[in-house]
Amino acid sequence: MKGIRVTATLKSGAGVQYKYTADPDIWNMHYKVIDLNNEGRQFVDKCYFLPIMRDEKNSNPNLIQNPGYEN
Repeated sequence: MKGIRVTATLKSGAGVQYKYTADPDIWNMHYKVIDLNNEGRQFVDKCYFLPIMRDEKNSNPNLIQNPGYEN
């Protein structure tokens, strides 16, 4: 898996910038492809579902919480 790291450096004479705007006349943009295979991300089963809200569980005692969101 690959990603892109974007960095911007202020061009000389551009003055102080208090808010970033993607203006190529002000910024030198640098793009670098990076390897994301060593991030250690895991897709766990609970990512398939959202938790059931407490109000819903209180209004129906037969509901059980989705996997991965138990107390």
